[in-house]
Amino acid sequence: MANEPLTHWKKLTNPNYIGAYTLDPGQDMILTIRNCIRETVTGEAGKKEECTILYFMEAGIKPMILNKTNAKTIAKIHGTPYIQQWAGKQIQIYSKQVDAFGTTTDALRVRDFVPQSKQLDITDALFKLESCETVDELKDVFLKLSKAEQSHKDVKARTEELKEALTAKATQL
Repeated sequence: MANEPLTHWKKLTNPNYIGAYTLDPGQDMILTIRNCIRETVTGEAGKKEECTILYFMEAGIKPMILNKTNAKTIAKIHGTPYIQQWAGKQIQIYSKQVDAFGTTTDALRVRDFVPQSKQLDITDALFKLESCETVDELKDVFLKLSKAEQSHKDVKARTEELKEALTAKATQL
């Protein structure tokens, strides 16, 4: 039972759009934009509202309601504010806790860089991290990695392991 995957309760309601609950904790997802349009969305309370919606090329991925924060990020990373020019471009989404409407909630966010590829090679990044002899050196090396490398789950996990080991080593001296 301890290794059984966890299911967010919102996944059971089968909403029409992806949300922060779509991702497992710490997971990122790289998606390719098919198109971006305005359409009427019906909220949980039945309220209808015009929203900007991103549709993706990947099979089985529900569309995403695009807020201003994420729209600005997409425009910035792809160098165009024109939604028609976003078709075929990739984004990397993740879940982040944000303050909204007087409460803290999980929200989908678009990473502020263009994803490198679905098969990011982190071998060199891990080698650089492994060669560090102090926590300060580890921090410097980590900050020099690309944002895609820094956000990779294996790089983050190994950095934390090395940080703990180097901290323990330093306290023994």
